[in-house]
Amino acid sequence: MKFLLIGLGVFLAFLLMIGGLVALSLKNAAARNLHGNARFANNQELKAYEYRGPYDS
Repeated sequence: MKFLLIGLGVFLAFLLMIGGLVALSLKNAAARNLHGNARFANNQELKAYEYRGPYDS
């Protein structure tokens, strides 16, 4: 009986650690962007580089 309780305690501690790691990884995954913060340049930024190409393509 003693070993059964010890085994159950170890198993529950293992489950809590795995749950904590999953929760921590989900929290960090929501904070970072998968593809970065890409955006299109506006007219002021294009003028700074003296871009003369078509803006609409």
